[in-house]
Amino acid sequence: VEKVDAVIIPGGGLETRPFGAAKWYHAGKTKRLVTFNVEAPPTEELGITQPAHELTLEVLNKLKIPRDTVEVIAKSVSSTQDEVIATRKWAEKNEIKSIAIMTEIFPSRRVNWAYENGFNGSDVEISVVALSPLRYTADNWWLHEEGLISFQNAIIKYFYYLVRY
Repeated sequence: VEKVDAVIIPGGGLETRPFGAAKWYHAGKTKRLVTFNVEAPPTEELGITQPAHELTLEVLNKLKIPRDTVEVIAKSVSSTQDEVIATRKWAEKNEIKSIAIMTEIFPSRRVNWAYENGFNGSDVEISVVALSPLRYTADNWWLHEEGLISFQNAIIKYFYYLVRY
């Protein structure tokens, strides 16, 4: 994909997703980044931790992304499915024709399925960008405990999404 109207930064993956989005922005592949207002965990409600989107914005700021190019959408999303629904509403409202979603290698198949399914009947072109996590790659994931756990979780969640949605 050479250019998209917007890059979507899903919740989670703070160590990879904003970095991937920033690379796309600095490479001129997009002028617009989107992230989500994620459901607040109890630690956030107690004031111990920051909202997830604020951490994403902080990372993007450190990576020299102008704040006015990043939009925070939705209210209290708690799943990829919530993000898909929010993204479609936002895309329709803003006449978006193409998006790229940043995620890691293992959730990429499920994320692609969820967005393709959620945008069924839409003219929006969907691209999923599979990012390598910090501690392993597609070539050596089985050598790392984190890779094995991520692989296992991805399979379970993918089948859950196939059954549920």
